[in-house]
Amino acid sequence: MKNITFCYFIFLFLFFSSGVQAANRDVVLTLPAETVHAALKKILPLAIPTQSSTVQGQLIVESLERLTIRNNVISVQGVLGGKNMTVNAMVANKPIRVQLGELRLPVTCDLLTRFDRQTRQLYISPRFTEGGRGQDAGLGSLLDGLAGREYPIDLDALKRLDFEIGTRVISFAMQPNNIVGQDNALIFYLQPQVRPTATR
Repeated sequence: MKNITFCYFIFLFLFFSSGVQAANRDVVLTLPAETVHAALKKILPLAIPTQSSTVQGQLIVESLERLTIRNNVISVQGVLGGKNMTVNAMVANKPIRVQLGELRLPVTCDLLTRFDRQTRQLYISPRFTEGGRGQDAGLGSLLDGLAGREYPIDLDALKRLDFEIGTRVISFAMQPNNIVGQDNALIFYLQPQVRPTATR
């Protein structure tokens, strides 16, 4: 019993010391594709940025039927909806503005992921497969306007992790070191740093 009590106090001392640096090993967080899929479905409909020289309007991910992850590529199948959509195109070397208005478009898309180790930022770049384009040239231009660009992903939700022990809260600042997609999962490598503790 004394040994258990001694170990407990050592544990509390190590974690309650202010500014303690964690070991250099990363915390590895694995999110299966099924978990990512379920989490994304809970925040639908989801607006995505469309403002560019080619496409303007309000574009929304309405549904997400399938999601798989392999080789840093997230493959999704779902439905895009749009309001007040316009596409700028060139016809016979002359610019024209095509009014698409409202639309609903089933799409199949590969999201190429890239983690920038220097800025510690995750980016995705959409690539639409031919089967997800449909037959309308205007819709093809719409998808072309979305593809080929990198979009940053907000990682703020990963930057803090809290644990409660009794009335004390141990808070970890989490610094992303790498994010990879493999084996049908997203794997986050996070460097923890223990923050000063608080009392609830």
